[in-house]
Parts: sequence; C-alpha cells; structure tokens
Amino acid sequence: MKVFTVIGIVLLLSIIVVILLVRRRGPTDAAISHKIAGSWVTEAGTAWHFAQDGSWSHSQSNGAYSGTWQIKDSELILAITNYSGKRSPSPVGGVLHCTIVRVDDKELVEDLGEGKVTLKRQ
Repeated sequence: MKVFTVIGIVLLLSIIVVILLVRRRGPTDAAISHKIAGSWVTEAGTAWHFAQDGSWSHSQSNGAYSGTWQIKDSELILAITNYSGKRSPSPVGGVLHCTIVRVDDKELVEDLGEGKVTLKRQ
C-alpha cells in the first residue's frame, strides 16, 4: 500500500512539474513575429516599421536605415542592408541583436544589452 502511495505522489509531482514547465515557456518565434509586424515609435520619437515580409525600416534625425529582420529564439535579428544620411554608427552589412522582453498589441520592450528600450505601436 505504501508503494502505491509513493508512486502516486511521485506521479502527481511529475505532472505538476511538466505543467509548470509548459506554462513557463514563452511565445513561439512565429507568434512574436506576428506581433512585431507593424509600425512602432520610441520614446525619443524615432520610427520603426517591421513588414510581414521580413523587411524593416527605421528613420531618425541623422538618416534612415533599412534591411531584413527575423526572430530566432526570442531574439530580434536586424540585418542592415541600406543606409541613407550622414555618418552611420551602424554600418551597412552589420547585424544587430535585441532580446525581446515583452511584446503585445501596444508595446514592444527590447533588451539591447546596455539597457531596455520601449516602443509603442503607432
């Protein structure tokens, strides 16, 4: 009888652990990509646009960037393919990596490694 009780408790704890692990998992890369597509603006007023086809554009006071984007392992990867403007701090051919902290219908929070940036849906 004690063996069955121990087995039952172990089985119950195993089920609880599996449920917690499944619930802890974040959204899929495809779900993040779907939520990111669209136009966003930073608190500083710079505009970002992420198209469904994987292209992106960004404009700021000193110039405009564009390129391709993808989500991989909850990370936003931006390849810079074009820049127009004065001197660029990020060269054409460069790749930027941003960890997605949170994204919903109104807000996108990215961790750039040196701090978090919040963008609002336009």
